Amino acid sequence: MRKIRKKETRESKAVRRLLNDPLFLYRAGMAIGDLGVVGEERNRLIIFLAGITRLLADPVSVLVKGSSSAGKSNLVKNSLRLFPPNCVIERASLSAKAPAHSEESLANIILFIQEYRGGKDAQLLIRLLQSEGRIAHEYTSVLGRRRSTEIAEQVGTPVVITTTTDQKVYPDDETRFLSCYVDTSVAQNLAIVKAQVYRGTRQINPSLKIWRKALALIGTKASDFHQPPQWMSYVAEHLPLEQVRVRRDWKRFLSLCSACALVRPREDSQPINITFPDYCVAYRILEPAFAATAHGVHRNEAAVVRAVEQLKSESRKGVTVRQVGRLLGWADPVVYMWVRRAINHCRLEYEEKTHERNQKFLVLTAHASTRFLPRPSCVFRDNDEIGSTASYVDPLTGVTKRFSRK
Repeated sequence: MRKIRKKETRESKAVRRLLNDPLFLYRAGMAIGDLGVVGEERNRLIIFLAGITRLLADPVSVLVKGSSSAGKSNLVKNSLRLFPPNCVIERASLSAKAPAHSEESLANIILFIQEYRGGKDAQLLIRLLQSEGRIAHEYTSVLGRRRSTEIAEQVGTPVVITTTTDQKVYPDDETRFLSCYVDTSVAQNLAIVKAQVYRGTRQINPSLKIWRKALALIGTKASDFHQPPQWMSYVAEHLPLEQVRVRRDWKRFLSLCSACALVRPREDSQPINITFPDYCVAYRILEPAFAATAHGVHRNEAAVVRAVEQLKSESRKGVTVRQVGRLLGWADPVVYMWVRRAINHCRLEYEEKTHERNQKFLVLTAHASTRFLPRPSCVFRDNDEIGSTASYVDPLTGVTKRFSRK
């Protein structure tokens, strides 16, 4: 009996240490990598945070997009392994009325449909669950010569995570998901190939058991998230309000920002509210995905536009394709491909002037904006109520970053 008690005490200490770790999100991303995901640092944490939102009033669903053999299912499966098995339901396909007849409650559940087409027949009921949190399906019951109707009811909004090879899905589904694109770059291909050469079992620290126990202890109270900070109105004013779907995306971002608040160290007796460091962490993870979804562009196209914007702000000289490639670490043919797309979408254009050695300089157009959220530095600069200093732990690098007013 003493050994059992000692083991339980050791486990409980490890769980408490993990929950109080300022590097919690960074360690979650590293653990998912140790489980078998190469690269995809942002996408790992997007799926992880979406799983946390199952505890909130507005769960976030994620659609992972990418070409065949890009590792979409591997990314999702290993990202969800950190969660307790009883809160994840995995299905290859669903019949049309399966969500209504299911005996398992979908409240506070992550529903992983391996392929978007596998749930196509049931998409109507899944959409209703995502929007309304409740479905009631009336069906005919036959017993001998007696005919009657019965009602199958399902209550609860699940976090739906699925994958697809399509760039766009049915419009009513497209706006109910946050789309994230897997990395198909040459550098990612090389990293995966090398990982396959040196494949072996890697132990995650802390163990999978500790992660699952820790995530099972995370919860919310009725008093949580009732006092949104005033500077959030500033952020809302700087969203791409010309896009109609910003209504759903903003609500989605607030849920994911709340998930960041849920997993940071806190006093048990205090209510949880979104803070500026939570916004910084959420921005670091989510901005590329939200920007690509809101503006309807691939994240690589958005990256090229942002690179031109950055290079232009750092120097008044013209920006070339080669400079963009150096900044992003891409080969010239890849940069040319995404520059052409950006030009076709009127986000970039070439200067009409001819330059030395026949160089062509890229310039931004009036439609070049590919941002969804304002930069944390701008939010901090324009909102004195945040305070004179602020800091947060970068969830992708584990490095502490600080803001201060001059």
